[in-house]
Order: sequence, then C-alpha cells, then structure tokens
Amino acid sequence: MRKKWVIYVLTFSVALNAATATAFLLSWWHNQTLAAISLGQKPVKVFLQEDLNLTGEQSRQILGQIDRSKQEVAALRGLMDSKRAEMIGLIASTPANKDAVETKMEEVSRIQGQIRSAAVATVITILDTLPPEAKDKFRAYLQARGRACDVCCPPSPGAEKAVLDQ
Repeated sequence: MRKKWVIYVLTFSVALNAATATAFLLSWWHNQTLAAISLGQKPVKVFLQEDLNLTGEQSRQILGQIDRSKQEVAALRGLMDSKRAEMIGLIASTPANKDAVETKMEEVSRIQGQIRSAAVATVITILDTLPPEAKDKFRAYLQARGRACDVCCPPSPGAEKAVLDQ
C-alpha cells in the first residue's frame, strides 16, 4: 500500500514538473517570437501604447486623432472608389471618351493626394503631441516602416500592402 502511494506521488511530481517546464518553454518561445518582430512591423497603435511610455492623456489624444483620421480617410476612400468605378465605366463605354476618362483620372489623383495629406497631417499632429524623448523613437519607427502615409491610414482593401492591426 505504501509503495502505491509513493508511486502516485512520484508520478504526480513528474507530471507537475513536466507541465511547469512546458509552460516556461512556451512562455520563452512566445517572448522570442515577439522580440523577433522588427520595429517597423509593429502596428502603430501597439507601438504608441507599449513603446513610448505615454501618459493616459497623451495616449487618448493621439489615439483619438488616429481614429478621426481613419474616419476622414474612409470617407475619401469611398469617394475615390466611386470615382474609379465611374472611370472604369467610361473606359468600358463605346466609344470611350478620352477627355472624360482623363478628367476622372485627375479626380482620383486629387483624392489620393487628399488621403496622403490627411495621413501626413496626422503624423505631424502625433509628433507635436509626443514628448521630446518619444519623438525620436517615433521617427525611428516611421523610418523602419519606410512609409509615413500608411501609419494612420492603412491601404484600401485589395492593395498589396498589409493592413495595419488596429
């Protein structure tokens, strides 16, 4: 009877040690995976919240600005998509009116410029809000991303670039 209890205790101990080791290994692996994410691959909201040590007020102000910018850009993208659809309709019409197509192309280009301007304005607003030590980190983040315009306004659906995790 005593041997039976010793075997139970040893079995439980081995199982508990194995579970603990597995938990530590998974935790270590998860941390290694997160560390492997380069600076430029981190979503902007995650970077702002985790890496810049902002106060609650600064964080709320910046995230609010990003959300407002996204709404503005979403409206512009909707307008741009409708202009593109009109342009495709003009191209497909018989006979195609080259002047009308070029006019629609100019409208689409103008809207794209407004989208870029809104994104850059948001980045500048973020930089103005950040404390001096956080500005350098944010600039390094932007350079690592290689593009400032997609920071607050991800590309439209179907684009080649990955959408930021919001």
